[in-house]
Amino acid sequence: MFDKKRIAEDFSAAAAEYDLHADLQQRVLHNLLDKIRSSISPASHILDAGCGTGGLAKLLPKHSITQLDIAYNMCLSAKKYGNAINADVSILPFANNSFDIVFSSLVLQWVADWQAALTEMQRVLKPGGVLAVATFGEGTLHELKESFASIDEARNVSPFISSDLFECETIVEYYPNLESIMVKLKAIGARNKLSGRSKVLMTRNKMQKIEHYYKTHYGSSAGLPVTWEVLYFVKQI
Repeated sequence: MFDKKRIAEDFSAAAAEYDLHADLQQRVLHNLLDKIRSSISPASHILDAGCGTGGLAKLLPKHSITQLDIAYNMCLSAKKYGNAINADVSILPFANNSFDIVFSSLVLQWVADWQAALTEMQRVLKPGGVLAVATFGEGTLHELKESFASIDEARNVSPFISSDLFECETIVEYYPNLESIMVKLKAIGARNKLSGRSKVLMTRNKMQKIEHYYKTHYGSSAGLPVTWEVLYFVKQI
């Protein structure tokens, strides 16, 4: 379903300037961390599964954190704050019962079988350990998805997770035009990751039609809205 090679390449390409654009990602990371602060002790061994540039380790410099990311350049950035392993969250290279806490912020939406990935995260947790996950829900980018669908049937926006397991928060950002939305998505590595994505060139005429639909159906004096449906899941194993 998802092209893992493209995922790794896109996020590696975004790594150098990722933090300049990832304000939403930082907000979600802080929110998820706040939900488990009471579970973190000085002796906690934490896995950050999908560490990005190392945001969690930067916030918890005195704690034992193993960082892991599928994007090599993200790992290089994260190494400023501690050990970082270039690996896939779906196949964690750790023994059973290795960590007190597994933390994963905005990663599962890029995993083909997210439920299997959750099971893998639980596998490496010690008994009584805490699993803390944030991901994007199916309402994410719905305006963009509908606007692209107005011109063809190709899947131009990656699908997101639908589940009642999660606590939900909706965040809406506004942009002046479609181009600024697409530039932002590229800067945070959030392009279409589907292995069967359309390879047809997106012409200027098509983009104008998409933007017209977007403005007509969703535009306001604040600009073009971009919805992020953030899902949180915290569980003691």
